[in-house]
Amino acid sequence: MHSGFPPPDDDLRDWFKKQASATSYEETEVAKMLHGFTCSLLTVLLDHLKDIESKEHLEEAKSGKCSEYPAIRSQTTC
Repeated sequence: MHSGFPPPDDDLRDWFKKQASATSYEETEVAKMLHGFTCSLLTVLLDHLKDIESKEHLEEAKSGKCSEYPAIRSQTTC
């Protein structure tokens, strides 16, 4: 197993192999399916990255280390 990489997704790999070797689909149908998969993957990735970014900014604002965001009043008053 390679350090820093998740284990392979066998089901996803098999799905790609099946689509690549499918003779009943026209190329345009396979292209549409791969396009949909790619769009879905990128949408989920973008959502996760936005979530990570917002958590980092919130932590910076709470600590007072972030100049872009003012300190959160509810976090600074007793």
